[in-house]
Amino acid sequence: MSAIRLFADECCPARLVYALRFIGFDVEYVIEATTGLADIDHARTAYARGRILLSADYDFGDLAIRDAEPFVGLILLSPKLVLVQPEDFNAIACRVRDLGPSLSPSLTVIEKDGFRQRVLRTQP
Repeated sequence: MSAIRLFADECCPARLVYALRFIGFDVEYVIEATTGLADIDHARTAYARGRILLSADYDFGDLAIRDAEPFVGLILLSPKLVLVQPEDFNAIACRVRDLGPSLSPSLTVIEKDGFRQRVLRTQP
């Protein structure tokens, strides 16, 4: 489906990872390989692998903006999102799909009724 490759960290709900995979995304889910790594390690791994990092942890926003850590792209899930029913996860997966190429090189915050984006620095 998509050339967009994602790296979902430990804060990302498994059901969202499965919904993204179902619609064709290549998602590397960190919890399937390891746990307990620092945010900076996740950020650098995602960048080295050419993947957009997906998380609900806003500390990644600080790394991207304040610390100018490079990202291929960064998707943050708003804490106001209510993700309970399967259709909630499917709706977010479809929103990510619809944003497509604008996800790189951007910081994208997925909110209940929309999204916000900011272009990121992509080179170290």
